Amino acid sequence: MLSYVQWFMVIFGALIILAGVPWLLFVQRRGYEPKTTSQMPPLAPYVQAAPEPAHAEELRREVKIAFQRAYAWTPISMGAGVILGAGIQFALDRVTASSGFGYTLTPIESSLFFGGMILGAGVGALFGTGLAPRDLRRAHPPARRLTDLVSPLIVLTPLALVSISLSFALYRAAHLPLYPFAVPLVRAFPWLPYGQSLILLGAVIIACVCAVAIAGIAPRRWTSQGNAAEAVDRSCRTTLIGQVLLTPTWFTGLLIADSTGSGYLHMQTLSYANSWHTPVYTIAALSIVGLGALVLYFGRSGQLGGRLTGWPWQGRATPQAAG
Repeated sequence: MLSYVQWFMVIFGALIILAGVPWLLFVQRRGYEPKTTSQMPPLAPYVQAAPEPAHAEELRREVKIAFQRAYAWTPISMGAGVILGAGIQFALDRVTASSGFGYTLTPIESSLFFGGMILGAGVGALFGTGLAPRDLRRAHPPARRLTDLVSPLIVLTPLALVSISLSFALYRAAHLPLYPFAVPLVRAFPWLPYGQSLILLGAVIIACVCAVAIAGIAPRRWTSQGNAAEAVDRSCRTTLIGQVLLTPTWFTGLLIADSTGSGYLHMQTLSYANSWHTPVYTIAALSIVGLGALVLYFGRSGQLGGRLTGWPWQGRATPQAAG
């Protein structure tokens, strides 16, 4: 029997899938034309300068259609990831129940929920990019490495955040006394104190692998205008990668900010009763939200500080890209 949290995960994931499937079918249908108000990342300055002025609006229309068809796979995959997390949680609960502990592994449910969304975001973006029509006019992808499209700082941020979470888990396991009720459970599952952080770390690593694959996949055809094809390909890939890396940045950051005061399975030495904890947690949470908002804003322009894309305040391609 599924627990209330697992039912929530299944229902939430199913709702995301049910919302994503009609959207996917709508944008994939022949003759699909986006509305002028439909959401579409603004083209990077170096993309806007690529076509002839008379063809700029046609370029924007083509990119809207192609990008929506690729991105529509992401929510479906995120919903599937959440349902997968619920299935893993259910299986772990059965293991603990059959061992006679009668205790569910509730502390890792949140990491399975967010980890499923992180995993789904990466797989969905990669799947959508892979299904985009291949551009037979070009032999090589517009980037060789992930850092050609996004700044190394943006790539390393989610990995750094989840490493901080793992460090807190290791510290608690080594220095804080266990709650009495957790002793037999931890004896049977010695990895449990690190489970939450390890699950998130695994999901973030897979998301980064998907981002690397998106950067290096064969050329995709987002527009029929050959003179802008490579620049548009580079911009759309950067936007998709930004979405992939934004998800773990937000989710792991908020969980880690909370973990500074959570003694998960251990006697807490830090809590909301401490006068300094609430402002520290608030500042950390707001900083993570602000960082994610910057990634989202910059990513919509197809410029995230990569070697070949630069930042939004740069009006043209970087010298490496131009050369």
